[in-house]
Amino acid sequence: GNGDNLRSILTWNPATSNESKIEWNTKIESDSRFLFTLEPSYFAIKSHQWIIEKEASILIDSTIVDVKGLKLMNGYQYIVANGRVSKNDEDKLNFELNEVNLNHIAEMLGLNVNVVGKLNGWGYITNPYENMTYMGDLNVKGLAIDNEEVGDVYLMSQWDKNKNMIDLSGDLIYRNMPTFQFKGNYDIKKEEDNLDFDLVFDNTNISFLNAFMDPKVVDDIRGYINGTLDVTGSIKKPIIEGKVNLDKAGAKIAMFGTSFSFTGPVIADEYGFYINNIP
Repeated sequence: GNGDNLRSILTWNPATSNESKIEWNTKIESDSRFLFTLEPSYFAIKSHQWIIEKEASILIDSTIVDVKGLKLMNGYQYIVANGRVSKNDEDKLNFELNEVNLNHIAEMLGLNVNVVGKLNGWGYITNPYENMTYMGDLNVKGLAIDNEEVGDVYLMSQWDKNKNMIDLSGDLIYRNMPTFQFKGNYDIKKEEDNLDFDLVFDNTNISFLNAFMDPKVVDDIRGYINGTLDVTGSIKKPIIEGKVNLDKAGAKIAMFGTSFSFTGPVIADEYGFYINNIP
């Protein structure tokens, strides 16, 4: 270093597929004000290398965090952050995501789940200290979880100041077919009972369910569904309740070697789904 300026180089896993090298300069401007200047660098997680191609800066001054030109790249994937958060409601920290591989994120977070899909979107946050505002628009193309195809997810989110929760709304598209819409709240402060959602079905074609079923058990699911289901509980243990109506629905049950058809209500509660009077 030189006076109030420090130059740092951090390296790990040399000569491996996870070789990484991050270089930055630190300028100590006061007891509470620090300017970090990131130089072109690279790091790897699970053999996926991310590059900081151009110089970027992060200024920290008490309750102010100012980010300029931070862009992480991996081929066509990139994550960008620009802007400022402070106690001033006018300051915004913006982010942008392009074609980010969800499996890479899962590996970075150490999640024990196989996730496939490409994440795109944008968002911003303001004044997280006293009067937080958040808004984001995200979509996932080709989402699959543990080899089960889910579809394309479109999500709008924003922070509800009155409820202190995230408002979420969006829909799921499976092979170009709308499946359902969802809207509700997610309480990030709670581990349990943090969901309050409506799943809205509007003449939804239920044939997309075939992708989630073992054809040796159930096959040829068809028909349409209308109505709303309430989802509460948590992500790990959701509770689904309500009533929906099936129209011209049917499926082939392998163990009986025959097909059933049904039109009428389906009741859902925390213990399962119930259909009466199947012909």
